[in-house]
Amino acid sequence: MGTLIATKLRPPRLREGYMTRPRLLAQLDRGLAQGLILISAPAGYGKTSLAADWLRQRPALTTAWVSLDETDNDLDVFLRYVTTAVHNAFPQERPCANTQTLLNAPQPPPLETITNTLINDLTYLPHALLLVLDDYHLITLPAIQQVTAALIRHLPATLRLLLITRVDPALPLLARRRAQQQLLEMRAADLRFALTEARAVLSQTTGSEVDEATAVLLETQTEGWIIGLQLAGLSLREQPDQAAFARAFLGRNHRLAMDFCWMRYWPISRPPFWRFC
Repeated sequence: MGTLIATKLRPPRLREGYMTRPRLLAQLDRGLAQGLILISAPAGYGKTSLAADWLRQRPALTTAWVSLDETDNDLDVFLRYVTTAVHNAFPQERPCANTQTLLNAPQPPPLETITNTLINDLTYLPHALLLVLDDYHLITLPAIQQVTAALIRHLPATLRLLLITRVDPALPLLARRRAQQQLLEMRAADLRFALTEARAVLSQTTGSEVDEATAVLLETQTEGWIIGLQLAGLSLREQPDQAAFARAFLGRNHRLAMDFCWMRYWPISRPPFWRFC
């Protein structure tokens, strides 16, 4: 097993000027009582930033954070990141020592043994913990999916689980928890910027106050998608008549700001814009 990357075990820094979103933070607060939180939306909707801002504003909340990537599709690697994140939250108690002992065994034990041991370790945490798994959509290994499913099925009272993903994970118990009101879901429609928020983003990006009519047009066209709003705001900087630009933008009849990005930010000499979204 190689060395774990320390920066994957802490929330990312928020960009300068990040706009906090109180209505969404309040929803996340309510999700703690439900045990499982799912933030599921395509790229560019601010999922990770929202979670990082929430934790920044809730310093009393004990948190274990893991930023996942494609290289974590290995049961041993995944579990080492998870258990190390938990130990970082409880450095003196090191509550997942039993699980780590199994991972260090010369011969790996059966998956069920490892899974049950992890659940038992998390059952006896010193106090409540929020475990955040960011970019969970990159995890495709069936064994890891089985571990996560078992953890959700037997979720310890001391644990809250937050999954951040671009697509819904293949976890069969989500529907049951939804029916039992034991799941908080936040999706693209929830993350969409409302008019007042969109206007604030546009004004911040342009560096000047954007009138309400212009904000309405651009919020409608981008569907409140933060990346689209920011790109529209950058273009507004160059426009002597912002309202006329917004009307022309709407008149192009592109359903999403991605179409706008394709048209304006994809010169032949540059990589496709979607690589940056």
